[in-house]
Amino acid sequence: MDFLQAKETLFSRLGDHGYMVLATSAGDKPLACTMTCLFIGGAVYMQTDSAFEKYSQIKQNPKVALCSGSLQMEGTASFEGGPLTALEGEFARLFTRY
Repeated sequence: MDFLQAKETLFSRLGDHGYMVLATSAGDKPLACTMTCLFIGGAVYMQTDSAFEKYSQIKQNPKVALCSGSLQMEGTASFEGGPLTALEGEFARLFTRY
């Protein structure tokens, strides 16, 4: 199975939302927290506040990992703006639903 097939299989198993553990690190301090995640267009979206430690860790080191049960993925996080602007409101629509 190539990468694109594996990615498609993963996202089909996840559906459109779920809870995942987000792992971040900066310096020598790891952090893990459960996040509500939305799966839109083959990407994972979540929301946090700039006052939280995970936000500052991602700013310092955007390499993150997510897991849910036996599913695990690694990637590079980016900030997409506020929930009402992200994906032209699709994030806000789904997030208020779940």
